[in-house]
Amino acid sequence: MSVTLKDVAKVAGVNFTLVSKLINNPDVRIRPETRERILKAIRDLNYHPSRSARALRLGRSDLLGLVSGDLTNAYFAHYADAAKRPKATAAGWSSASARAATPARRTAT
Repeated sequence: MSVTLKDVAKVAGVNFTLVSKLINNPDVRIRPETRERILKAIRDLNYHPSRSARALRLGRSDLLGLVSGDLTNAYFAHYADAAKRPKATAAGWSSASARAATPARRTAT
């Protein structure tokens, strides 16, 4: 089972909302000793935010999905390339792509 904010809060001896505030806004004003306890708990528990939980909470996933035809076709390749551009990843977007299966063509005999 993965570590949650509540697990980190319990180890640090604080409310989970304070842990959330520190993770989402590192400049939040809290006492230095409290900040260190939270950061130590995060390290000790090897806490990593859940992308799925964040997507559910925010109502968005920041994921670009692309299902395309044959990527050897310049039309489809252009859009696949655009989805993976540095500007998209720098803005926090990740991408996933898949090739749509095409049925085998029958040839006249």
